[in-house]
Amino acid sequence: MWRITAVAGLVAVMGIAMLSMQTTSVHACSGAGWDRIAASEVIVAGQLTSWEITSDESAAGFQPIRVFMSVDRVYKGPPGLNEISFVDAASLNSTRQSEFDYTWSGSAGACGAFNAAPTGIYALMGLRSDEEGTYRSNSLLVFYYGQGPADAEFQRALDGLASLPGAASLPALGSGPAPSTTHHLVAAVVALGAALLAASFAIRFSTGRKT
Repeated sequence: MWRITAVAGLVAVMGIAMLSMQTTSVHACSGAGWDRIAASEVIVAGQLTSWEITSDESAAGFQPIRVFMSVDRVYKGPPGLNEISFVDAASLNSTRQSEFDYTWSGSAGACGAFNAAPTGIYALMGLRSDEEGTYRSNSLLVFYYGQGPADAEFQRALDGLASLPGAASLPALGSGPAPSTTHHLVAAVVALGAALLAASFAIRFSTGRKT
């Protein structure tokens, strides 16, 4: 039994270490003095759900991809976004040997955002649009890449974002992911129940005084 526990613990530690390496390795290209908030047309947090190869132009040696995100929170940009897609032109290598042989090197220096397939990962990132209105990613605009809001690194990423120049222009910054519709509904039901209970007590108290 202790062997199974030890192996499970080792696997968990390795998984956390790999996520930590991915989180820190996507910022390889340099941009000293760059205003990351001003450079981002939108700043969003959410789950990366899927990706596909596109025919967009890219740097030599890379295959452009379109990435899809289910948006939890918009920190900059039009409110009410539920989904967003963007093109990454410098993460997936085009020198693969077969249709299913993908290699990733976003941290190679070309400002690609991903070192692995961007699926099932939570991200907090800025996006810029090109002259055709297509959102594009850049490793310098990736503020967080990992497990999600429950991760302490996510809150540290928000704190880091809040410390950047221009953060005062982001009114939603620091408030965390928006509560789900279910949470809003539960809160409304609880509030309504409390109001009805208070009204019931008030009526009973008033009736008791009259008699």
